[in-house]
Amino acid sequence: MNEVTYSKFRWYILITLIICTASTAIGLIGPAPLTGDIMKSMNQTDPGKILLITMSTFNLFVAISALCGGFLMDKFGVIKVFIGGIIAISLGAFLVPFIGNTYWGMFVVRFLQGIGTGPIMASSAPLAAAYFPHKERSIVTGFQGFSVALGVVLGLSIIPRLTVAFGGNWQKALMMIGPLGIVGIVMASIIAFGPKPPEVYAERTPEEHQSAIAHAFKHALAQPVTWVAIAAYFCMSWIFQAFNDLTPSYIALDPPVGLGLGSVKGGDYLVLAQIFFMGGSVLGGVITDKVFKGNGRPVMATGFLIGAIMSVLIKYDFITANHAVLIFCLAAAGFFYSWVNPQAVGYIAKNYPSEITGKLGGLATGISIFGGFLAPTVGATLISITGRYMMSINVLAGMCAIGFIVSLFLKPKKFS
Repeated sequence: MNEVTYSKFRWYILITLIICTASTAIGLIGPAPLTGDIMKSMNQTDPGKILLITMSTFNLFVAISALCGGFLMDKFGVIKVFIGGIIAISLGAFLVPFIGNTYWGMFVVRFLQGIGTGPIMASSAPLAAAYFPHKERSIVTGFQGFSVALGVVLGLSIIPRLTVAFGGNWQKALMMIGPLGIVGIVMASIIAFGPKPPEVYAERTPEEHQSAIAHAFKHALAQPVTWVAIAAYFCMSWIFQAFNDLTPSYIALDPPVGLGLGSVKGGDYLVLAQIFFMGGSVLGGVITDKVFKGNGRPVMATGFLIGAIMSVLIKYDFITANHAVLIFCLAAAGFFYSWVNPQAVGYIAKNYPSEITGKLGGLATGISIFGGFLAPTVGATLISITGRYMMSINVLAGMCAIGFIVSLFLKPKKFS
């Protein structure tokens, strides 16, 4: 078999993936710090309803579209679906000033942005499999984790400031996601006209090729290790969403409910954890490919294990009484959490034919985002029942422990 040659154009593709994924994450988190402003515009007194329409609805449609997007990417190609997703996100952003003041108008906005985000979140596996050599695929999937955290940091930092700069006009602030999406559309369109990914399968008739793809997908779903990777992805998506939801309010609210440090520190500490998450996402992929020769199991298991320890520690007074130690635990949790999902997605990109990585990546992303959808629901319910955060933190640490056990079964494959 001739050696496959990968174009250097792949690094432009990686930059495009980073920018577009970060844009989706800004769209994801953008309304969260504006809940009070949105309540006033909609004449609502229940913040739960605002969070439901802006955050929960978004995550639900991301999960559904990720599942569908995987099949679309394998059928029409990653880049076409990618461009379609960014167009939907941008359209939603530009509609905010016109319909965002109403409950159902915001539903339409978050529907468009959710269905646009799902395929992009599921795109790293097929992109890595199509355009990058095997030894670089964990690095690519790691950079998508980096991009999500980068977008969250930018969204938490920029959107509230834009709202203030626009005289409290939160609609105009959220609309600014649209121009960033246009940049992504242009960059992704350039990929469509750039070098094509190398063909790595033998010549077949179209019928034989489709039959081979269907067989490969069924075979992948029959492998227990496929579901190990998906289960690990689900666990960390639950953990990451719960961590993002718990941290600011746990730090901010007065005792005995929280730590009583105020909302400013709550937001600042979460941003700091996200920055460490960004660094860990890239480093974890490098360690997998350069140190463990593509075997993601040790990196994933370490991420879950240390993440569990750090999650438990933030419950105790001897940790929370010292702000420096608390910050260290939160930053370390974010850093090691980030080691998990790139290994799960990277496993799919490395171990399955590129023709089915879209389906598998979409399946994994869709299922995992349902975990992200359930996490705040379970956490909020436990806080309402107990009046404190301890049980929710226990669940967070418990998911880390489950993920650690699951990760031990991520059996690496041998490549010639």
